[in-house]
Amino acid sequence: MEGSKVARAGEMTNEMSQSGFSAVFYKDTLILGSVGSNSWRGSLQERHEQKETQIEDPDMPMDSYMGYSIAVGEKNNASLYFTGAPRFEHTGQVVLFTHDGTNWTTTQRINGTQIGSYFGAELCSVDVNSDGNTDFLLVGAPLFYQPQEKKEGQIYIYTLTDELKLESKLNVSAPSMGRFGTTISSLADLNGDGLRDFAVGAPLQDDNRGAVYIYLGDRHRGIRSTFSQRIMGQEIMSGLRFFGQAIAGDIDLGQDGLPDIVVGSQGTAVVLRSRPVFNVKSRLSFQPKELSTETIDCLDNTDAHLPMVTLQACFEMVEKTKGKAAAMDLGLNISYTLNVDPNRQMYRGFFSQTDKKARNITSTYELRDADTCFNFSIYMPKCVKDTLLPIIIKLNFFQVDSESANAVLDMDSKTQTVVQVPFEKHCKKNDNCTAELEVDFNFMHKTLLVAENTYFLVSVKLSNHGDDSYHTSLTMNYPQGLSFSRMTLEVSTRPTLHSCQELDGEDTRKTVCNVSPPVFRSKSSATFITYFHIMKDSVWNDTLLMTITGNSENTNSSRTNSQTENITVKFEIRMAVTVKEDPITYLNFTTEDTGPKKMVTIYKLDNLGFKAFPVNVSLFFPTKLEHNFEMTNYQVYVQQNKTQCTGVTDMVPNSKVSK
Repeated sequence: MEGSKVARAGEMTNEMSQSGFSAVFYKDTLILGSVGSNSWRGSLQERHEQKETQIEDPDMPMDSYMGYSIAVGEKNNASLYFTGAPRFEHTGQVVLFTHDGTNWTTTQRINGTQIGSYFGAELCSVDVNSDGNTDFLLVGAPLFYQPQEKKEGQIYIYTLTDELKLESKLNVSAPSMGRFGTTISSLADLNGDGLRDFAVGAPLQDDNRGAVYIYLGDRHRGIRSTFSQRIMGQEIMSGLRFFGQAIAGDIDLGQDGLPDIVVGSQGTAVVLRSRPVFNVKSRLSFQPKELSTETIDCLDNTDAHLPMVTLQACFEMVEKTKGKAAAMDLGLNISYTLNVDPNRQMYRGFFSQTDKKARNITSTYELRDADTCFNFSIYMPKCVKDTLLPIIIKLNFFQVDSESANAVLDMDSKTQTVVQVPFEKHCKKNDNCTAELEVDFNFMHKTLLVAENTYFLVSVKLSNHGDDSYHTSLTMNYPQGLSFSRMTLEVSTRPTLHSCQELDGEDTRKTVCNVSPPVFRSKSSATFITYFHIMKDSVWNDTLLMTITGNSENTNSSRTNSQTENITVKFEIRMAVTVKEDPITYLNFTTEDTGPKKMVTIYKLDNLGFKAFPVNVSLFFPTKLEHNFEMTNYQVYVQQNKTQCTGVTDMVPNSKVSK
């Protein structure tokens, strides 16, 4: 089997060396790759003037193809040779050679991880910041396969330390199938950031039409993990095949000061010219610097609008590349969008006096000057409930025709600018407003009487002894037996708007009342009368507990902003005593009929209320009557056995029965 350690024939040295399979010219020295020498172990041939030196790795096994790719570098004036052996043990290997003053020796070996990936088939050393020292080595594995993502090809980025060691920094996977990493070329600075950039070829992508990917350089990782541009061969010219199988990118064919790239394909070489790159900075400014809250009025329920600010949006355009032509004359088409409070559902600003939903505006403009500015008027509703947080204004922009334009926007341009428009604050300490809320409430009854269709009244006073209070509220917690009805303003130091909402809990109820939105002013106070409907069918304790708390977004808890009080609960008693209709009003005795007669009287007691209660009932009736009449054998009967009766005979001719 090819690549195994068993040799079936005699060892071959340079009979099939294929010297020149790869080549690089460095400091008057030509280095050639000889993949077939030494039974396809491979070697490097160094030729300087008339001297020729063969560089070998004594530990390289047969059929490794060392010399398949070559790259040279320099670190601290020390020359370095990198070479790839993509068939080393079927996973591939990269070998670093250093010179000890006499010979080239193997310093480091890096192995691939996937069988058949052809790790080391392409190498590219780069001095990313052009300081004369090699910073990174890029290694291509064009057959690295990711079956789940259906991607083919990967490049590995290694940083070169001062100790001349390669350390893994980043892996960049193929965007699709197509043998990504077949070619890797270091390019001149394309975007004007002072770092070298890269082109990576995928010649079998798009049904063998090919593609080239542009990656911008990175000072710390060599290249960025995401490509900045993808150039498809089919879009360059119909019929191109294997576009990207060779790339050269350190040239300026047009002599315009901008780098060009030559890309090879089957039978055709394509020259790609770079374009001027502009960095655009945006800035926002506004007048006035603070929004006055004196004109905000939430008591007047109108849709009136107020002027907010005059906004100025400016764009500063600077060419990053070093082209020789007057690139500013080419212009740059941008589309920009302004948004007011884009993340809020409730609007606080808009661009139209008549349309309060016009919270954004979009426009397109061609920038041709170093500085271009636009002015806008922004309006706000007369009632703004949130004046604590500033109003956010965002500017976003992008280039409209980046694919066809003669100049392009730098992808590193900061395309979003945000400003905050604050509301004025009356604070004792700079802009840090601290409200000091105090709550004082009293029950307007000595006891809470549970009765039908009755109300329980509470007087609540809220005072602010500190700075302006924002989003101020009163929270009232009370038992389920009370139901919030309404709250009315009794007296206040200034006009005060309020609104309340009751919330149900498992054991208690809670009502939250917003007070004086958006600002409860410093040194303000307001007294409210709160009405609660008494729910007679609820389960009541002997006492009622109520807690009222004053809250805001900037309150100081050192004040007594919460108060708890209790009150005794009593119940209304409603009882009725009735006598049966048509009771006996007289008894008729005659001389002929002198016998005793029976008299029955029925009394009925009803509890018309909703609470059971004990009661004592006393029945008074005479025993000795006029004309020698006498009541005897009197008895009291009850319909339900819920009573206990006792009889008492007085000295006077009366009798009493209690139950």
